[in-house]
Order: sequence, then C-alpha cells, then structure tokens
Amino acid sequence: MYGILRFLSRFGTIFLFFFLEAVSVYLIVRFNENQGRIYASSANLISGQVLSRYDKVASYFGLRHQVDFLQQEVVRLEQENRRSFFYDYAESDTVLAQVDSTRFIPMYAYVPAEIINNSLSGRKNMLTINRGTAHGVMPSMGVITSNGVMGIVRHSTKHLSSVMSALNTQIRISASIRNKGYFGSLIWTGGDSRYMRMVDVPKHNQVHPGDTVETSGFSSVFPGGILIGIVEKCWVPSGESNYQIEVKLKTDFSRTRQVYVVKNLFRQEFEELEAKQASDE
Repeated sequence: MYGILRFLSRFGTIFLFFFLEAVSVYLIVRFNENQGRIYASSANLISGQVLSRYDKVASYFGLRHQVDFLQQEVVRLEQENRRSFFYDYAESDTVLAQVDSTRFIPMYAYVPAEIINNSLSGRKNMLTINRGTAHGVMPSMGVITSNGVMGIVRHSTKHLSSVMSALNTQIRISASIRNKGYFGSLIWTGGDSRYMRMVDVPKHNQVHPGDTVETSGFSSVFPGGILIGIVEKCWVPSGESNYQIEVKLKTDFSRTRQVYVVKNLFRQEFEELEAKQASDE
C-alpha cells in the first residue's frame, strides 16, 4: 500500500495532466462541429493506413502459403510424370509384352527449395538453397525449376546447400534435341545469362533454329525430357565437324526463386556400377 501511495505522489500529477487533456479533447470534439469533422477525418486516415499495412502483411503471408502450395503441386505432378519412373520388366519378349503399370518404380523424387543467395556476374557462378542433408539433399544432385535446369549441388550442410549454377563455365549438362535424338553437351561460355552453348553434335545431323533442347537423361543427375531452351542459331565453324548451337534458356536466372532438387533413387546403383567400370579400365 505504501508503495502505491509513493508511486502516486511521484507521478500523480502527470496522470492527472493526461486525464485532463483527454477530457479537454473530448469536450472540444464533442461540442464543436468543425473540430469533430477534423478528428473523424484524421482518425479514418490513420485507421486506413493501419488497415492497409495489416492487409499487406496478411497478403504476404497468404502469398507465401500459396507459393508453398504450388511448389507441392509441382512436386506431385513431376513425380507422377512418366520420366520419373523406371519400368521394371524382366521378361525376354519385351516387344510383344503388354505394359503393366504396376511395374513402374519411382526413379526420381523432388525436394522443393528456395534460392537464398545467387550470383550472375562472374564466370563461376554459384547459388545457395535452403535445403540440406536434413532434407535428403546431397552433392551431385540436380536442381531444376518449373522452366528448366538450374544447376548441380556441390556441397551440403544440415540445412543449406551450395549449387553450381548452369551459368558456370565448369559445368557440362548432357542435352538432346527433342524428337530428333541428337545429343551433346550444354556449356556456358560466359557473358549473357540468357544463353548457353550446345556442343559435340555432329554436323551431319539436321539442327534448325526453333528446335527444342532438353535433358538427355544420359546421367544420374537429371531425368530425360526436362526443358532447357530453344535453338536460336546454329553453325559449323570452318574446318570443324561439330555444330556450335546457341540455346536461349527458358529459365530466367535473375528472377528465379523457387527450385526443386532432383533425388535419383537409383543413385547408389549408378555409383556402384560406375565404380566397377572404373576398376575395369
């Protein structure tokens, strides 16, 4: 009780001042029409700004929810895509055999992730994603977008991974021309982030501007058939036997945020087989 009285003795006049101020404002607004209109207008303006900011915050979190939902839908559709399965049929007469859908085994799984750091200005560009070993992400896994190829995981910690961007002069991606079967390697020569170069395609093949370039599936990193870009121009340098093919990428590396890590569920078998092949050499 003594403490309360002591507090009031020290700050009572301040509370009394604010109380009388509030009463004065109320009386002025209540009994003066002009001041009442000014007060109402100011109150509406302030409340409108507060509600506007609240709506923006709410919309942001609602948008975040929608992005997460759409990512999960992309993962679901990608995992239902035929290229994500391995047809496990072992009978000798596979040509005449009727396709049995129960023998399709999932070969790839996809982990949604978000880019939290990205570089475009160098020749050995890297990016960082917010997924790591805790999410099943490991080095040498591919990273794709809804529009194409983004890169290959190089290092992983528990919650983060660094990815060698497709815009890195050290990367090589096995690619092919859709519906034609010609395949080669996709590289980045530096400069424009909208283009990559497809090489090692023999000049006797028919390649034309407008052809679609996609992953070949000739590696354990990416499934076949993932869109990469469109042939913008192609030529055979004098004295050479292979095309130089300029590919305009579908992925906009400067704006992409949402990506998917490709997990090859047969990876261990691939590695065991490659180790045996290396020992035979």
